[in-house]
Amino acid sequence: MTREDTCGGAKNLHSAKIKQDAKSQALKFSFAVGRKTTEKENRMNKLNRIKNFAVTITRKVKQKMYYGIQMLKDNSGMSVIELLLILVVLIALIMIFKDQLTELVNSIFDKITSESGKI
Repeated sequence: MTREDTCGGAKNLHSAKIKQDAKSQALKFSFAVGRKTTEKENRMNKLNRIKNFAVTITRKVKQKMYYGIQMLKDNSGMSVIELLLILVVLIALIMIFKDQLTELVNSIFDKITSESGKI
């Protein structure tokens, strides 16, 4: 009996292990190189990107709102000039959107009067 006969099973297992390792390495390499992804993977990647974007935007909006509220609560640095600037901006916005605001107010009052007549 030769040595190859006694070790044949182990040799086959070893070669199978090498083939499996080669396949996994090739698969890892294909990910790194940019293999073609399936339609399902594309959809999942897109959904994950959208989800991450939404989470990031939500977090940023919450932070901005928190800082805005904190700034409004803190009146230690509020001066007359800042109040005047805020008033100037508000007046400018009212002048710019005058027509739209009057239409909105008129439509609201029309609805109120028509709905109050039903009562």
